[in-house]
Amino acid sequence: MESIFQDPRDLILGITMDDTPVNGLTVLQESSITHDSYEITFRIIGESHWVTISHSGRVVCQEVLACVRLEGVSWTHEYNFKEETTHRLISDGYAVSVGLENFREEFHKLGTDAEHLSLYFPDPFGGNFLPFTRVWWIRDADVLRWWTLHVYAQPTQPVVVVSSSRFSLAGGEGTI
Repeated sequence: MESIFQDPRDLILGITMDDTPVNGLTVLQESSITHDSYEITFRIIGESHWVTISHSGRVVCQEVLACVRLEGVSWTHEYNFKEETTHRLISDGYAVSVGLENFREEFHKLGTDAEHLSLYFPDPFGGNFLPFTRVWWIRDADVLRWWTLHVYAQPTQPVVVVSSSRFSLAGGEGTI
């Protein structure tokens, strides 16, 4: 895999609550789970992630955290991290919190005790640090929770982006 420098301050969080096509993303890993009439797909896209939730065959929520602007997507909610380092969105059926943190060694094990995807990347600076992305999830009654950990190599010290999301599986659709 080719090494590419990505700056976490270029991140864009995009949320749709419908089947808006999200094109132009390269899926490197993917895993799907089902719960009653829901299908949830978790994807690692480069050093970023994309989660799709479908109910009875219809997409009802998509969450994308990526360092690229996706043209032609009508986001229900969009946030660019150039201004702030933390962002939260809370509603009845869906919530997400994303923030930048300093790297800690325990991040290497975080989320590995749950169902998860994990992918390491070459260090674009040629050092000994491997950037990585991890997505992990649990179902708790009628609530799906997932977390992501995005560790970006930087010239001096890695930067970490952590997200936490929840989606209600009780009502058929999330709302913002």
